[in-house]
Amino acid sequence: MPATISETPTQKLLTVKQVAAALGLSTRTVWKLASKGDLPQPLTLGAKARRWPAADVDAYIGRLAAAR
Repeated sequence: MPATISETPTQKLLTVKQVAAALGLSTRTVWKLASKGDLPQPLTLGAKARRWPAADVDAYIGRLAAAR
């Protein structure tokens, strides 16, 4: 079974830098994908705090792998 970002039972929240590293992209590209709707929108935790649930990022990676 492949390792995923969300290996713990609690919901882990990822910063844009962590999402970019997991996808091998720049942070700017992550924001572009999210604004286009290709990547799920992040949760808003405060005025400037946005985080992606690790499970959403894992699901996105799974969809990309399945589309190959």
